Amino acid sequence: MRKLRILTSLLVFPLLVLSAHAQTGDWQSVENLPLGARISVLTRHRVPCILVRVNDDELVCAPTPERWFGPDTLTFHRQSIREIRLPPPDGTNELLGAAIGGGIGATVGAANSNCEGCGGARALIFGGILAFVGAKVAKRSPIVQGKLVYKR
Repeated sequence: MRKLRILTSLLVFPLLVLSAHAQTGDWQSVENLPLGARISVLTRHRVPCILVRVNDDELVCAPTPERWFGPDTLTFHRQSIREIRLPPPDGTNELLGAAIGGGIGATVGAANSNCEGCGGARALIFGGILAFVGAKVAKRSPIVQGKLVYKR
């Protein structure tokens, strides 16, 4: 059990360091973003979209291809936007989720082995299964947010 606590602490610490590195900007930094850039807009909810147009009063973007329904464009008034972020590099969240899940699975598999010599096999099996699950969960619920461009 102590090993699991140590491993969990080692995995959580880098997450805290990554999330602490935030930069805020002003609206001008939003206006300087290239058209077609993938962004994430936070109003009441976080909405991933593709930047179409920005002016002094509003931001217009198109939904990402993953969205199956809804309007063709999304318009956000500047006053309602809490923050805008760029996405993290592709695969970052999946890799981190797989590492966390695999580490926890390997630790649990090795610690719960009842027979001699089975610990390595159980650690590999549990680690592989939880690495897969961790990657899928992290893709749907990102662990690492992208670079902060604007925050009100």
